[in-house]
Amino acid sequence: MQRLWRRQHTGRARRTTAPSMGRQLLWGGLGMSLLLLLCVGTWYVTRLPFFTITDIHITGGETVSHTKIRGMVEAQLAGTYFLVVPRTFTYLYPHEQIQEALRHETRIHSLVIQREGNNTLAISFEEYIPYALWCENETRTARCLFVDDTGYAFSPAPPMRGGAFMRHVVEAAELTNRTHIFDAASLENMETFIALLESQYPFRVLGATHSNETDIAYRLSGGGQFLVNNTMPATAVFENIVALLSAPEFAHIAPGNFDYIDLRFGNKVFVHEGIEEEIASSSVEAMNADEAADN
Repeated sequence: MQRLWRRQHTGRARRTTAPSMGRQLLWGGLGMSLLLLLCVGTWYVTRLPFFTITDIHITGGETVSHTKIRGMVEAQLAGTYFLVVPRTFTYLYPHEQIQEALRHETRIHSLVIQREGNNTLAISFEEYIPYALWCENETRTARCLFVDDTGYAFSPAPPMRGGAFMRHVVEAAELTNRTHIFDAASLENMETFIALLESQYPFRVLGATHSNETDIAYRLSGGGQFLVNNTMPATAVFENIVALLSAPEFAHIAPGNFDYIDLRFGNKVFVHEGIEEEIASSSVEAMNADEAADN
């Protein structure tokens, strides 16, 4: 009896296993079909024109090519997610990747990326405008960075000839992109001094060497330098130059016939006319007093 019972029990187990496997296969097939149907439906819906970015609208900038920007954006929109959803799907477009790609364009700032409706991606930005050059040394072959009018170094500059941009050398600083090397007020004071100097005298400033945070040596075409403390107002420094060059003993001063004129000490001006000569000092206050007495 015991053997017979075992055989019967084994038979029932075998009969119940086959239907169980069949149900598993059925449910597995249904699941695969649903998954396939979901993938096909997702593939189809996410490619409908209503849900697809078809236009890229770009505004801003003066020299940055909109064609180049468009190409960078289109490169990020190409392809799919998991081989199903296109990256142009309006609700899943790669916003962060586009933003990161455009940030590699060093002249761009204040970047805004947003959808307009379902089909348009709007991109607006402002552009850093070159104002001056920050160079590693005074040679024409030196590496330089473009600097905007706030003193921000934003992009490597190509080799340049001529004086399109003022060239600054900062002795105590290593050339570093995307950093503020000057403040806007200092740049404005320097620009005012150069404009006054070049508008009234035959001096042309080629560049400026900053020995510390305040002292600047303006290098002149033809030779010679003006040494200036940039904490002094440019108009006050220029008035000292006018008083100096109005004096008969310094009326001969011209580009190339002096070594430097030191204007860093208020109304006390030092003139060095040559390496072999002694430094001559002149008091601007005394000059002004003599002129007043003559009048």
